[in-house]
Amino acid sequence: MLTLRVPIASLVLLLTAASLRAEVQRPLSFNRDIRPILSDRCYLCHGPDEGTREADLRLDLRGESALAVLSPGKAEASEVVKRIFSTDADEVMPPPESHKALTPAERDTIRRWVDEGAKYETHWAYQPLERPAVPTVGEAHPIDAFVVEKLRAKGADLSPEASPERLLRRLSLDLTGLPPTEAERAAFLADRAPGAYERQVDRLLASPRFGERMAVWWLDVARFADTVGFHGDQNQRIFPYRDYVIDAFNANKPFDRFTTEQLAGDLLPDATPEQRVATGYNRLNMMTREGGAQSKEYLAKYGAERVRSVSTAWLGSTFGCAECHDHKFDPIPARDFYELQAFFADVKQWGIYHDYGYTPNPELKGFSNDHPFPPELLVESPYLQARDREARAALLAYVDGLAPATREPAFAAWRAETQAWLASHADGWAFPELSATRWIKPRALDEPPLERAPDGALQLGRATKSGEYVRVVLKPAAGRVASLRVRLEGVPFPVPANAGGFRIMEIEHVSGDRTTSASLHFAEANHRRPRYRNGYELDGVTHGWRLPESDPGEPLESVWVLSEPLELREGDELRLRIGYDMAGVARIGVSPLGTLAPLDLVNGRLHAALATVTDPANPRSPVAATGARPAGPAAAPRLPAIDGGVARRLLLETWLASRTDDRARRDHLRAEVARIRSLNGGKAWTLVTESAAPLDVRVLPRGNWQDESGPLVLPATPSFLPGRRESTPERRLTRLDLAEWL
Repeated sequence: MLTLRVPIASLVLLLTAASLRAEVQRPLSFNRDIRPILSDRCYLCHGPDEGTREADLRLDLRGESALAVLSPGKAEASEVVKRIFSTDADEVMPPPESHKALTPAERDTIRRWVDEGAKYETHWAYQPLERPAVPTVGEAHPIDAFVVEKLRAKGADLSPEASPERLLRRLSLDLTGLPPTEAERAAFLADRAPGAYERQVDRLLASPRFGERMAVWWLDVARFADTVGFHGDQNQRIFPYRDYVIDAFNANKPFDRFTTEQLAGDLLPDATPEQRVATGYNRLNMMTREGGAQSKEYLAKYGAERVRSVSTAWLGSTFGCAECHDHKFDPIPARDFYELQAFFADVKQWGIYHDYGYTPNPELKGFSNDHPFPPELLVESPYLQARDREARAALLAYVDGLAPATREPAFAAWRAETQAWLASHADGWAFPELSATRWIKPRALDEPPLERAPDGALQLGRATKSGEYVRVVLKPAAGRVASLRVRLEGVPFPVPANAGGFRIMEIEHVSGDRTTSASLHFAEANHRRPRYRNGYELDGVTHGWRLPESDPGEPLESVWVLSEPLELREGDELRLRIGYDMAGVARIGVSPLGTLAPLDLVNGRLHAALATVTDPANPRSPVAATGARPAGPAAAPRLPAIDGGVARRLLLETWLASRTDDRARRDHLRAEVARIRSLNGGKAWTLVTESAAPLDVRVLPRGNWQDESGPLVLPATPSFLPGRRESTPERRLTRLDLAEWL
């Protein structure tokens, strides 16, 4: 018997070659094998765009003109085949000047396709999903069956099973994007019971990290970003939307709800905060507030970006080319682009997020480059709430650890001094003699000092010159100064949107011939408009006090705590430089007390703490009943109800904030409190969609926002897709209709 001995390497090559020949000879698919060639080489002249179509020939559809030149089943008679194989420069297609010559393999593929009948297919993105038959290859799991079938068609097979450590690492990276911890690895290796691997799958699917991993791709499609992209690229407050997407994947939210909430959650009856947060999707286009930008141009940009995003995310197709003309490679007319854009014409927005004279936006009056980008919604953030609880627990633990220090003589002396001070200053403040002059740095203006009210308060008028401020000289009694208080009365309301500013710009301590600068730690006011820096609200009023626009019905109070308390001798002065843009009466007081929450010095909480806690070091220290005292500028504030534990902490915090000899503990407390303030009580602002009167949408020739010759359009789904929906004169379609259709 003759035995044929073939080296194993040669056998592998023979089998691989046979497999490749089988792969080549499988029936051609238009979408897989032909469409990419025609799209790249032929559609520019023979595709959907009638504006560039040559010879009245359209090859993207199996229409009359295409069949006339294809001759399905008869490649030798096909004009297309003749042209692509021609060697005549005047006849060959594509023409040489197009620089889109076909390769020999591509020409052979087209000839074979024609011989097979020149069958067309609808683009995969526009076909309904069909469940394929599961291959019968002996694999229990359908996914494994498809994988094995494909491998065997290529002459390959499954690799040997990986080691348990490697399997766990692959699984962890796939499902969470993170490698397993040592503890997780050890637990998996120790689990010898059947189903150990499946239990790891369940564990990882239940991990919040799973949602984070899955959300990455959707956030890319949604063009998620923390900044607005154009010009100054300012921050935008949007991270709760990111958390919404993560939570949706972790909860396995149905895709129809996921779609509806993002595109039209604000239009749902009784929309929940979560559904409104989801509409941040519509706000994730780039935005601008650049001076000189044209509002209509940027509204056109915003609308076009939403079309590109929605068509990519839900239709698996790029509509971008149709912004300027009928699509050259897909059956997308330009009108479809703008009809899809019209669904979002009701999204409340501004072309320029500023109130410039040439493009007035009254709702944005007073805005600056630092302001956020409305509309926004304040929502509870589980992430910030967890951090807030952690920060408050850390502060409580630190303060409780300080309790024994209250048995020290220093605390007893401070408490006695404080009670004596409050006994002689009913509301906790002294109002020293003062004088004031208008200044423009570096000299005083040539006019008399500011007028003072009968009780010594300053009569402020609105600044009349650029860079004008007030120089105030205070002459407090000897002693400690830890805080300043500014009380404003008689402010004329309403305050203009671009006015109403007050700021302590400089503090100097003058003692004899020595002048030293003092700085502010933190300041807060009882009523204020917010101030922003690069999109985020500044904490307190330390950087400037913007008065409320409307009358709050009570005097405006602000308390400014010094970074380091000052020790004043007899005859010393405090010199303040105050910037302002308001009118009214200002009273300025001083106090030896500093706190971590400045308004506690005017709201009665400190008085209540001193009156209620008998032993700050004793958790069981009794709490006296609170009462009421007359209110007024010279009377002690009304005593609020205060919890005993809170009162003890307040006393400790005020003691440390009022001292000059225990900086380390004071600064630690300040850092803990600043961390709590930054977490905003566990709440966050986020961009949301609000509906407004729809803007007109036109087909823009060549996408030119200045060209208004194109027809007005109403919302409609793409004309080339099944189940087209169009607006009627009686009923305009909404984003809810679009979501339902998708």
